[in-house]
Amino acid sequence: MKRILHRWLFGVAVVAFGGFSSARAELIASVDFGTERGGGSGPLVIGSAGDTVNVIGGGLPGGSSFALDRADGTGGSDVNLFFDTPVGATGNFSFGFGADPSSTPMLSDYTVLVFDPGAAAVTTPAGVSSQGYQRFTIFSNGLDTGLDENETYNLYLIGQGDNASQTSSFSVRQGAGAGTTYVTGQTTGRAYDGTLVEDENYIVFRDISPTTWSGGTNLEFEVFRFAEPGQQFLAFNGLQLERVVAIPEPSTLGLLGLVGGMVAVRRRRR
Repeated sequence: MKRILHRWLFGVAVVAFGGFSSARAELIASVDFGTERGGGSGPLVIGSAGDTVNVIGGGLPGGSSFALDRADGTGGSDVNLFFDTPVGATGNFSFGFGADPSSTPMLSDYTVLVFDPGAAAVTTPAGVSSQGYQRFTIFSNGLDTGLDENETYNLYLIGQGDNASQTSSFSVRQGAGAGTTYVTGQTTGRAYDGTLVEDENYIVFRDISPTTWSGGTNLEFEVFRFAEPGQQFLAFNGLQLERVVAIPEPSTLGLLGLVGGMVAVRRRRR
């Protein structure tokens, strides 16, 4: 009888713990690149009107570093943003215009890298042929804050936003050493019609994991933005990072409670 009870409890526990299939997302930080028009509040692609948005102007030259305010407005910073010197770029600018600044004011302005489309192509660290690229990292503000290697994240990268005809390509590093891989995505330069569309105005790298910073022990997301061969302009309008948090379903909570109750009853019978 004890063996049967043990097997039953084990089976119920497996079913219970296997039910952690739902998830919710927590927005960590939002960034709008370009001249401020929207007052420093969201939303961008995701989020709500009360979210804090980090507005960063200028052309994002090498050595640019920013501590990103938390999206929930509680103050403080959990992650930082750093840009390396662009490779192959002939200019690095910030533009202050857009197709419809009244509907998406936070995404009306953008930064752009300018390349010589006649110059020889260069290869990115991800192994992609490009007209040029720039590496940037989103890294944990401390060893015990910011990013968690046991959790997954969604990274939203906004290309031209509401500014048409400029494609933007990105690669995100995953893994390390011999296990290093790169996930790549590209916006299409779609003409803006009042709605930001995934894979056209922006791309999302879903369920990605942070890697260890090559210069220390902090965690980071290492990203490369690059221009296709022969491309002259590379637009970058904003980014958002959210943490994916697994939550138990109601049925799972009930099963866990049942398992706990059976264990308690069995102990009292002893």
